[in-house]
Amino acid sequence: MLLALLMCGGRGKRMKLPFRGVKEKPLLEVCGRRLIDYSIRELDRTGIEFVALTSEYTPETERYLRGMNVNVVRAPGFGYIQDMVWFVRKERLSFPLLVISADVVFFRSVLGDVMEFYVSSNSAALSCVDGEGKNVGINVLDGYYTMFYPNHIQPEVEMTVNEVMNVNTREDVRLAEIRFAGLRV
Repeated sequence: MLLALLMCGGRGKRMKLPFRGVKEKPLLEVCGRRLIDYSIRELDRTGIEFVALTSEYTPETERYLRGMNVNVVRAPGFGYIQDMVWFVRKERLSFPLLVISADVVFFRSVLGDVMEFYVSSNSAALSCVDGEGKNVGINVLDGYYTMFYPNHIQPEVEMTVNEVMNVNTREDVRLAEIRFAGLRV
């Protein structure tokens, strides 16, 4: 079994919200699409079942997702890792989980490649990074480790994925839009 967690409960502090009239980062439009819609589209394309984790900091995002009939769970809002661990332990998930940030712009579909790489790696965890080694907001982890050893670092491998971009700041928005415009030429 495979389940994806779509993490969309952060405060968006690095984005210095509100920005472009939007108070919650997952709802920010980048390249003509809301950030959260990139991840939803990719998950739908691959047929991976997913749960969106929101928090008290993202009520508009929660309403938006519920309006799309997305399975939404409100996490405590303690932080990205803490909320993810909370959900894994609450649901007693002991299988691999694909974890995606709601602020990832996909320039090409990569989730199938990510899952193939993870399965062939025989590792407990996978971290997707860009060419500079910076995490791009896509990870795979073993729910068993997370549930029983939440403070223990899982042995992980890295996969370079240059076809996505994690959008955390206003400068990232500008860079994503420049990159996207270059793809349409």
